[in-house]
Amino acid sequence: MRGIRVTDYEPRPDAEPSLVEDCRVELLDVTHSDGAIVLSSKLARLTVRNSRIRVNADGINAIRAKVPDPTVAEGSTPPRLDCDNVTVTGSAANDSAIRIDERHGCVLDGLYVHQPGEDRDGIEFRRSTDNVVTNSVLDVTGQAVRLVNSTANVDASVSTNRRDGLQRW
Repeated sequence: MRGIRVTDYEPRPDAEPSLVEDCRVELLDVTHSDGAIVLSSKLARLTVRNSRIRVNADGINAIRAKVPDPTVAEGSTPPRLDCDNVTVTGSAANDSAIRIDERHGCVLDGLYVHQPGEDRDGIEFRRSTDNVVTNSVLDVTGQAVRLVNSTANVDASVSTNRRDGLQRW
């Protein structure tokens, strides 16, 4: 089950970015899902703007950007996810609120993430470089920003509830 899945069934490496705007998505009691908003491997870019996401289901991402298909990764539109003024709430535990895999140059601005479930990370980048997080509040029980073979500039305007909010691997 998912809320919104953004895809292009036939990968077009030069497709214009898609937009999810002014939406409310809730995953309250689901047994399995890739996420409340999912950017599929078949599409290069997505912007999520002015939206609210509530996830109560443990281990489910609020936003998930999957590894881009090779055709998409090699196209002229760089695969990335941008978020602007997005709120993530709910009691979900484990995993991360936002997970981004192999998409570079992502810009996350104006996030408010409050997920007090056990061992919940805020943003997780996997094999992603040159990302930026600004003007955000990341209130989670795990790591605020988890970098797995990734790089991100986490601006001083980002506040976390943890002293060791940035974790690198």
